Amino acid sequence: MPYKPHVVYTLCSNPCPLVSAMDNLDYIHAKLLKTHAITEGPRKLVEIWLRVHGLRKSIEEYVSRLRGSKGVSVTEVSIGRYSALLRLVLDTGLYCASCADCCPYTSQPPYTLLDSIIVTPRGVLRRHIVLRRSDDNIVTRGCRVIAEIELEDCGFSLTPRQEDALVAAYREGYYSFPRRTSLKKLAEKLGLSVSSLAELLHRAEAKIIESFLYTELPHLMLEHTEPYPAGSSGKRRS
Repeated sequence: MPYKPHVVYTLCSNPCPLVSAMDNLDYIHAKLLKTHAITEGPRKLVEIWLRVHGLRKSIEEYVSRLRGSKGVSVTEVSIGRYSALLRLVLDTGLYCASCADCCPYTSQPPYTLLDSIIVTPRGVLRRHIVLRRSDDNIVTRGCRVIAEIELEDCGFSLTPRQEDALVAAYREGYYSFPRRTSLKKLAEKLGLSVSSLAELLHRAEAKIIESFLYTELPHLMLEHTEPYPAGSSGKRRS
């Protein structure tokens, strides 16, 4: 039976200063936005852009720990009450020997799309969209699969009618606070019944929320998911 496209989550537990700096901090994680290799003479560096989320106190402590780590340069691009944008330069020669050929920030197995990378206190959580499943490609040293979901079950794709309804609702101020229009007025403008429009918006909102949670906060959605046994390919969700 042909392999269907899946979303596969892997957790890398190899030593990393970005992970260890989060140790014992309350509610904190970071989404990797960009990586770029830099060569300066004999030194091999990597530029990393992170969007860090958490309590302000935890973010400030995280930045302080990163600054105190040897071979890590930190630039605070912006910092707010619950998030911060950081640019890091990491000396790979000091930290990356254990996973030089399978870096969780840069390596991308064949037949996969590396959809998102989240740094958590437990390790680096990666979300892959996989066309052809091979444990040899997905599971590398220090890495394990913790969840696998059929792509068609992720529900992140809106129908054209759902897209039209959502865009119209936003433009007309249905999602403003306070609202600038009512569901009844919006339904009249779109030529729909109130119940039909309500269902379209509800289904669209549910898909968007699920997509956000499993893309931006997968460590919270999957935190109780047990790792897959070797060779397992069954579907599992928390």
